[in-house]
Amino acid sequence: MVAFYPMASHQPACIRFSFTKSPVNVKCSYADGRRANSVQVSMTSEKGELLERYSMPMRVVDTPEEVMPSLEIGCKCGNEEVNDHAVVRIINDNYFIMFHYITKESSRTETEPNAAYVFAKEVEPQRKLSKFMSNVDDLKGRKGAMMCYTENFNGYGDENEI
Repeated sequence: MVAFYPMASHQPACIRFSFTKSPVNVKCSYADGRRANSVQVSMTSEKGELLERYSMPMRVVDTPEEVMPSLEIGCKCGNEEVNDHAVVRIINDNYFIMFHYITKESSRTETEPNAAYVFAKEVEPQRKLSKFMSNVDDLKGRKGAMMCYTENFNGYGDENEI
């Protein structure tokens, strides 16, 4: 993860995320009948320590206008309602944004309608990341925090993947 929205106090750090097919064999779907992809998310520190691993349903959308309706729709895995699901928008070959629902009680506003996490395959300089973030329609007018850029990135062995 290279950045997140809305802005909050943070200590810039590079955490590696990997997204794989969930090992849990359960079918997930949205209330509108569309299938949800069950994805296992793993978080690893720069030292290679596994920080967290969990599975969650995700939906991929094409436009910014699809994000909030997709976050607000119900989701089930098996017979169980799932409150924590994500919506993903692939921006280009290097970047994608994963959105999560924020309740009105926990600071949802018109400017910050959801939590947005920016992910990159290749870590880039802070200036390039800032330029990217300012040009993405989903993020315009929002205040975000940069977490990982080449100036604070120590690498993950031979890989440069986040």
